Amino acid sequence: HNNLKELPDFILELTKLITLDLSSNNLEEVPNFIQHLTGLTSLRISQNKLKEVPDFIKELTQLITLDLSSNKLEEIPDFIGELTNLTSLRLSSSQLEKVPDFIKELKGITSLYLSKNQIKDIPDFIGLLSDLSDLSFWDNPLEEIPEFIGKLENLSYLDLDNTRLTKVPECIHKLVSLRSLDLRSNCIEELPEFVCKLNNLQ
Repeated sequence: HNNLKELPDFILELTKLITLDLSSNNLEEVPNFIQHLTGLTSLRISQNKLKEVPDFIKELTQLITLDLSSNKLEEIPDFIGELTNLTSLRLSSSQLEKVPDFIKELKGITSLYLSKNQIKDIPDFIGLLSDLSDLSFWDNPLEEIPEFIGKLENLSYLDLDNTRLTKVPECIHKLVSLRSLDLRSNCIEELPEFVCKLNNLQ
């Protein structure tokens, strides 16, 4: 939490840097020298004023965690899908109207945060991301949750807060690993019995 608008060049000398957190600043672009920090495994640039994601981000092939939430991005580029080591991707508050297609290329992803967007539909390929453990669609106008979400057997955290649901999706009874289920701020009138049978819920 600072007011940085640019970063000093000496950071370029930190060639062994693996974690870089630039969140909550006033950056309007991703500093060019980051392309030389090829050992980065975690890059967090949330809550800035970024308007685009530069091409050189795809050169950071060791990235495991990428957080681009809460910027002024006009689009999320497809080359993010080339970062196949990613296990955690945060694109909350990114003006998204749909789940980006490139996410289906991230076969090993375990945490996906798409909160506070304008997503109306969950695409089929989400059901194929079998390693997912954390999934958040909080504050999106979904209205319904597709049946294939029940295929995510490793899912332990599911946030459907304020998604305009009128009933608890039946597919949830298949999520036997679920430990946290958030259904707040919806229009649900009754809680089905199968929720009580999710023995890992806390």
